[in-house]
Amino acid sequence: MRRARARLMIDPISRLLLKTRGLQDDRDGEPPTVALMYHGVVARGGRPNTRFDVRAEAFSGQLDLLIRAGFETARVSDLFRGERGGRRRVAITFDDGFRNNIEGAVRPLLERRMTASWYVVSDFVGGIAPWVDGDRRERELLTESELRAMIGADFEIGSHTRRHLDLTKVAPEEIESEIAGSKLDLEDRLSASIRTFAYPYGRFNGGVREAVVAAGYAAACATRSGFVRAADDRYAMRRVTITGADTLSSFARKLALADNDVAWGDVARHGVRHLHALLRAG
Repeated sequence: MRRARARLMIDPISRLLLKTRGLQDDRDGEPPTVALMYHGVVARGGRPNTRFDVRAEAFSGQLDLLIRAGFETARVSDLFRGERGGRRRVAITFDDGFRNNIEGAVRPLLERRMTASWYVVSDFVGGIAPWVDGDRRERELLTESELRAMIGADFEIGSHTRRHLDLTKVAPEEIESEIAGSKLDLEDRLSASIRTFAYPYGRFNGGVREAVVAAGYAAACATRSGFVRAADDRYAMRRVTITGADTLSSFARKLALADNDVAWGDVARHGVRHLHALLRAG
């Protein structure tokens, strides 16, 4: 049975921005990729613990918007593999690996034949996230069997360290354990290659980046916003943060501008900068 999709309510300006902006990347001749960062996806009746928790019905609406706007989904490990033939592409990522992602995200992604990448904390697989306060049910983390099933469904599992520590504040001898050790732990438990990494809290420095490279990861996700371009540093990959406060219109503007700040004043500043760039190019 064909699944019915809800009507997508977006204001005309946001709709126009999504249609016209980001269609051509002036650096490599391809439409730019946007990477989106999610955390918890809370079902109806659940209680969000942080501003990063998105309602499941909102997430499904965002997926439908991606489809209608002509985006195809890609895993992070696929982003730096050659040409993509002029298609608009989005990488959907989830940090921490909350169990509420199964019903709220995995199922709607599978229904739409879309893919995504998850970044899990190896010491707490199947446990409770101690780095988040609030409702215990919404702090439960994906189990080993669930992660295996997700890999079998062609989703990507990556590392988010062993203990979800700020890597810029740990002792140097702990950095390798958190970065390389979590990769080895997950590969042993899941019998799968762990190719990409996400920095907890988005924080890293030169030494942390070098440790990620040395551990054999192909890319690492940060939290600074912006488009993902092939020529940029793949160990500081930009992502746009999606929060529970995002409407479908603000989500559309985030896609169009690859920016976290998309209030109307911010949009106006984007327009001025774009106009100046066009005038200089002319």
